[in-house]
Amino acid sequence: MKLYIRLYLLLKITLITSSCGGGGGGVSSSPELTSYNYTVGNISSLSSAIENTLLGSERGLPYDGPSGNTFSTLEEANSVLNPGYVYPIATRDTNANSAWSNGWTGKDVKIGLLDSFNSNGRIDSHGDWVSLVINSVAPETNVILSNLSVSGLETTIQNANNVYAYYNSNEYYIVNNSWGFEKPLKNDSGIYTGINNPNWETIVSNAVSSKISSINSNSEPIYNEKMLFIYAAGNGALQCGSVSITDCDYFASLYDRVQDQGHQITKDKIFVGSINDSGSSIAPYSYQAGDMLYDYIVAHDDVLFTGDASGTSFSAPRVAGAAALLRQKFPNLDGPALKQVLLQTATDFGDSGPDRVYGYGVLNIENAMSPQGQVTAK
Repeated sequence: MKLYIRLYLLLKITLITSSCGGGGGGVSSSPELTSYNYTVGNISSLSSAIENTLLGSERGLPYDGPSGNTFSTLEEANSVLNPGYVYPIATRDTNANSAWSNGWTGKDVKIGLLDSFNSNGRIDSHGDWVSLVINSVAPETNVILSNLSVSGLETTIQNANNVYAYYNSNEYYIVNNSWGFEKPLKNDSGIYTGINNPNWETIVSNAVSSKISSINSNSEPIYNEKMLFIYAAGNGALQCGSVSITDCDYFASLYDRVQDQGHQITKDKIFVGSINDSGSSIAPYSYQAGDMLYDYIVAHDDVLFTGDASGTSFSAPRVAGAAALLRQKFPNLDGPALKQVLLQTATDFGDSGPDRVYGYGVLNIENAMSPQGQVTAK
């Protein structure tokens, strides 16, 4: 049975609603060929996966979806909104059930989820929807749900680091972050105002100086090598004046500039953009890879059925779920190895090889579960 723990930490954060995002990244160092330990772990079963879909024991809770649909239960919502289909949309657009058929369901893998939750006994919050996407890809994972509310930048990041430390100590080594800070400003309802933050350059420059000072003084947080941080790329591409994640997202801007000064800090981080529902191109609101091309991948972004949501918030948990499937099958892969297998087995899109729009391309779970030989360490 999947474990859902609601950890209500008194943290404050700018959260990504279905029209927002967060992320980070940077240009990598020179590549080298690396052989990973592909010793196979313990399998589960397709029947166990199916039993734990739709949030397992929580499938009977009332469901209020991001598109405004309300149902007496999540199970009813799935039946009505996905006529003729057994699985929710994230299962289908990732083809995750192909892995389930071979016993790879994410069983016993732990995922940490920082987001916005409430305790009203309904599936109706941003974090609930993100957790549903993770569950639709990896239904037997153990997911800890950590509530974060709104606060300023520095306090938020420190509080997030405190949560990461908890995850690290308790082996929640895959972390989904569908939150962040962007150059385009939003109002209290999370809607873009059409105005960019006039202090953006100062904010990022100060953060770069602080990060480098922390690195040089050896005061950066130290995490288990199994940790993998997955970030939503952000959705302000139509507002920022640039489509590049490094121009408009706080973490991407910070990491890019720090790496430009010779510090490799994204080996355990993936940044996820959105493709449109047809899968034919990047979504117009999604920030593109830019200088993050070696740390970036794209995926779909609906929650329960086609067209019910948009936003990189719901692309990132598809990759988090895929990471859990991969870790169950290959438990000896650390965070950087998981990252490279997921990215380098993606379906190439756009220009050949990693490019400044799609990064490595579209998440491909079937390829990731059957990596071939060596991969290139980035």
